[in-house]
Amino acid sequence: MTKVLFLALLLGLFSLEIVAIEKSEKVKIVVQEELEDTWSYKEFENVDSKAISLFRKNLGVEKFSGNSKYTELVYLTVFYEPSNAHGFPGKTEYEKMSAFEESDIPLIADISDSFHVASVVQNGVMDFLFYISDNELFIDAVNQNNQKIQDFKVELELVNDPNWDI
Repeated sequence: MTKVLFLALLLGLFSLEIVAIEKSEKVKIVVQEELEDTWSYKEFENVDSKAISLFRKNLGVEKFSGNSKYTELVYLTVFYEPSNAHGFPGKTEYEKMSAFEESDIPLIADISDSFHVASVVQNGVMDFLFYISDNELFIDAVNQNNQKIQDFKVELELVNDPNWDI
């Protein structure tokens, strides 16, 4: 049922203007400043082409790994047209996605009580991965903070991953 609801909410994700809805229940916000700001970085070259994949993983969330409150992984995927043989975006697209990651991703994580665990750039796709506690809260946070990526095709995919295996 949750997956069906999530998919139904996605259909209007970037086509409607969402206004903040006052909720009567209190939401506990995870203080992102408590996370150690340590990221690993890996670069992989495709043996069959010049394409390069860049993977960054947030090592600071390791202490929360497997937390029973955060059982779903969301891929927030931004599609772009590769500007070179390596599959990277052009300067303008890269600046928009970088600004989104730098300023809006932390807001989304704070507002939605989620963890940004990884970012991947590869051949026309930039993925931002989050472990979330509430998919409606996450969608609301993305809708409130998506201005920098509105020119791109964006999709969300929800995966049940209670053990943080992915």
